[in-house]
Amino acid sequence: MPKKVEEQPKKKKVEHLPAKRKAVDEMALEPYAMGQPYDLNQRVQQMKWLLKQDMMSHFAKGCILMEIMERETVQTFALTLTKEFGGMSRRSAFHYMTFTKKCIELPKLKTFAEENWSKALALFEGCTDEQLKEIEENGLDGKALDQYDGMSVREFKQRIAELTEENTKAEAKGRSGAKTEIKMLKDEVSRLREQIPQPGDNTWAEKPLARMMEHLHYFMNELNAFAFQPQIIENVELKATIEGHYQTAYRAFTEFLHKWEEYADYKVGK
Repeated sequence: MPKKVEEQPKKKKVEHLPAKRKAVDEMALEPYAMGQPYDLNQRVQQMKWLLKQDMMSHFAKGCILMEIMERETVQTFALTLTKEFGGMSRRSAFHYMTFTKKCIELPKLKTFAEENWSKALALFEGCTDEQLKEIEENGLDGKALDQYDGMSVREFKQRIAELTEENTKAEAKGRSGAKTEIKMLKDEVSRLREQIPQPGDNTWAEKPLARMMEHLHYFMNELNAFAFQPQIIENVELKATIEGHYQTAYRAFTEFLHKWEEYADYKVGK
């Protein structure tokens, strides 16, 4: 009898990686080719170059706007935004200027932004100024920023959020300790005051106080000169900006008042 032929095990289908390029309609993609034959490496390099230009464009816009704002009056600056820059809002203008100022103050972050635009935006939007300075000096989570090149933008944002939460908890703990220190300082000040036989010389405070009032009068004069123009009342966006400035100033004064009442240990006006 002929020998029974043993059944050979079926071979598993091997998937080829990387996968073959998809079949596409070349005619349909022609408008996107910019007159160049497709090459993946070339497209990657082109996109990297364009992303770097995004960052440099952002930076240059902030430089231009900052110089115009500093050299011209408030009215001229506002009119230039409206008439010459396509109705750019003050919020957008200040966004560009804030970004540029941070890049100038933090050169390492600027360099990082040139090659990692999306991650840099996540940093600038997700971190406080103090946190950005810490990252500039010591890196993110103790690591140099270039060590995050292989991390996706989503993972990078998640890590920033985690670090921000950790810093917030640490700051809250620090504030609790600061209150204890303030009380100790207040007690020490009270003790020292009791040892002073007569009021001290306050002439040292005259210049700082006068300078504060000068800045306050300047702010109010600029605000009144700008806000009460006929074209402002019909401009919803400018009205919102002015009201936003008011809210910012109100919060700043309120915060100072609370600190002062805690330090002085009495309620103002009572």
